Amino acid sequence: MGRNFIYTSSWHEGDVVEITTNSTIEQITPIVPRVHIVVGKDVHVDFNVGFTFADGTVIEIKEGGCLEVTSNVTIGKNCRIYAGSEALSLLEKKSLTIGQNSVLHLQRHSVIGSGTLVGDFAQIEAPLVEIFGSKVKVEGDWLNDRVYPQWFGAVAYKSCGEASAASSVCSADAIERAVRMAVYGEVFIPRGYYRIARTIKLPFGVNIRGASSVEWDYDGVTKYGTVLVSAFDYEGLKSRLQGVDDNCESCKENNYLIEINVQWVVIVENPEDDAEKWKKIIVPRSEIEYTTRETSIKNLRLRNSSLPLLKDIGREQAYLMYGILSGASLNMDGVTFQHFGQALRFTDNYIDNKCVVNCTMSEYWDAYMLNQDEAHKPYAFNMGFLGDALMFAHNGVSGFVNKGLLVNNCGGAMICDNIITAESKIRQSKAVDFSSNHLERGTILKIEDSEVTMRSNYFWLGQEPVVQISGADGSVVSMDGDAFRFYDSAFYMSQSDFEKTKDDNGAAYRINADIALDRQSKLNLSNVYRYWGGEGFSSMLTCGVHVCEWMDDGSFGEVLDVFKRFSYALSRNCQISTGFKANMHFEESGLMDVPDPRPYGMLNAGVAWVLMYDTGETDNEGNKKYEKDVGTYTYECQLLLDSKRGIGWTYDDKQTMRNLPIWNGDGFVDEVTVRDEFSVSYIDDKQEKTRSVVKGVLIALPCVYGVVRIKRMKSTGDDCRYVDVPVCGAKFLYDNGVSVCGFPWQDYTHNDEITLNKGVDSVEISASRAKLYANQSVFKNLKSEDVVYKLGDKYTLIDNNK
Repeated sequence: MGRNFIYTSSWHEGDVVEITTNSTIEQITPIVPRVHIVVGKDVHVDFNVGFTFADGTVIEIKEGGCLEVTSNVTIGKNCRIYAGSEALSLLEKKSLTIGQNSVLHLQRHSVIGSGTLVGDFAQIEAPLVEIFGSKVKVEGDWLNDRVYPQWFGAVAYKSCGEASAASSVCSADAIERAVRMAVYGEVFIPRGYYRIARTIKLPFGVNIRGASSVEWDYDGVTKYGTVLVSAFDYEGLKSRLQGVDDNCESCKENNYLIEINVQWVVIVENPEDDAEKWKKIIVPRSEIEYTTRETSIKNLRLRNSSLPLLKDIGREQAYLMYGILSGASLNMDGVTFQHFGQALRFTDNYIDNKCVVNCTMSEYWDAYMLNQDEAHKPYAFNMGFLGDALMFAHNGVSGFVNKGLLVNNCGGAMICDNIITAESKIRQSKAVDFSSNHLERGTILKIEDSEVTMRSNYFWLGQEPVVQISGADGSVVSMDGDAFRFYDSAFYMSQSDFEKTKDDNGAAYRINADIALDRQSKLNLSNVYRYWGGEGFSSMLTCGVHVCEWMDDGSFGEVLDVFKRFSYALSRNCQISTGFKANMHFEESGLMDVPDPRPYGMLNAGVAWVLMYDTGETDNEGNKKYEKDVGTYTYECQLLLDSKRGIGWTYDDKQTMRNLPIWNGDGFVDEVTVRDEFSVSYIDDKQEKTRSVVKGVLIALPCVYGVVRIKRMKSTGDDCRYVDVPVCGAKFLYDNGVSVCGFPWQDYTHNDEITLNKGVDSVEISASRAKLYANQSVFKNLKSEDVVYKLGDKYTLIDNNK
């Protein structure tokens, strides 16, 4: 059957033009009147020349009908087009342009072919189904508030297992096409699981939103938001191990789930005169440099879901899958990264205004079992090399296969309100505010060649100093109100963790130093204390912090002598300058008064006795067998202000150690027998369990600032040890057998005996000298710079106190 020719010259303004047979429309006159065109059922209409519809035209295509764009066609302003399935067919290299404020009403598979649909500030209304064929190009400007990947064939599955299946549809291409259509508008990905089998490559300026990053099982029902499920060829993932770049680590192409504004370029590493020795590496760089902050990603969960299925290649290979690589300034809000080796990395370009808020990085439960090369662990959030005005706030970062946060060469950054459980670093940066962060389980913060202000941070102490300050030219760090928490309890431990404390006789309970500092750096402290933590959280048992020397080889030296002696004062307020020179001032009086209460001890169930001894035997697997080192002990104590000058409390005219009486419930005795057991509840494998532990020893103190030297030995005279605890108003100290509030017990010798100067009523101690107010004039161990005033009607200067 031949085609019918329709001539526009026969149309009149406002006509309803019904086309009931296959037809070709020819434009005879340059001006086409506004009409209402109805393409009948199963009728095909095409154009043999370029065609322009008038403003206000309505085109209605019935079921089975098709408008075939065989030449370039333009729809005018304020038009309406109603198209069903396969209603618009675009010939290759031909375009259909939709005019300003015009609306396309589309259904499933409405636009087919291989031509181009162009928006001239037009709008599309369609359900969440595939409306564009795979070869249709969508370009121009669209007024849609949101563009949906479903329009381009994305499939939202109902479970992670469905999305991971090899037969499932990969939605990477659909997301990219939606982004190209949206230009700088919003691409909204509705809730569901989306299979992503290759890297999604996005341009600068993209704005992607999901419904939510939640994924939660409740009563056997999984509640989920928008989840992008990695389904890469894991055997093809490349190892990162190559020369590191300025960003402190290397990375590999095609290992990222999403790339934003990234191009991969070849550079020469360490070029030499001999070109054959050049090492060429491929590194990521910004495709468009110096981008502004219009790019954003919000409310997504990125899940590396295939890990349970990868027994043949191992978890280490699976963790080579990473999250997002950005070469643009990015505002990322509410994005969760699950089971990736890295969450986010920026390229080594100058990128300002990076913003990461409300994001989470989590791992598989058994990630701690992986044998990871510590030196090559990637940072979960690598904020790039260069760039200013950085914001990293309200995020959660965990890490066994990765480190935490890296801020590198940044001028001005706010890092606040985060929970971090992986080693983090601030490197070669200035004006960094690190505030109100919570760092758990011995998480380390390294500050290298940087100027950082730290305020109100919570550090859970570990066996290494949790704040490490260093630099070739030194760092400048101010700390105000930071809390270092020592968890002295079996209450928080699983049974396996509790057993590990035996390995080195309770090494987890020995905290040699809170902070490490090198000779080039400067440190200001204001109300920075160590707090003891047992079963509860509310206690305010305040002790001073210890600062040790950070050595050039990365090891840790002894606690600085000035902190051994004056931590109680330095923790309250001090300035430590280059070379560990301390500027401080402290005053105390009433050194001859009887304190209230007098120090005493007692057994207490608030702390577990963890001291063990090696039995010399082994179990069936060849492991050493340990037993609880219990017995009867005596305690002595001494309250000090300056151990070298011999200044301290001398009430009752006692100049040396005094016996620490033990309260047994009925009265005070001289000894305490440590063997009473009590039951402790704990959670292991999501089940509440109990175990028996031995009560430790509580020591009650008067409210003083100073060093409490405690001596402990068995009633037989064996195992004589001592510990110096800098107290800052703590009314209780707890002995777990290995340490007192984390300060480790040490072997006691006669050289550790201190005889105090008598008659000192009050003292002023500064960095350079001490001023004593006393009722006598003969003193030992004072320095030539020290001054003594004799108490009486008037103060009299006593000279020659050398």
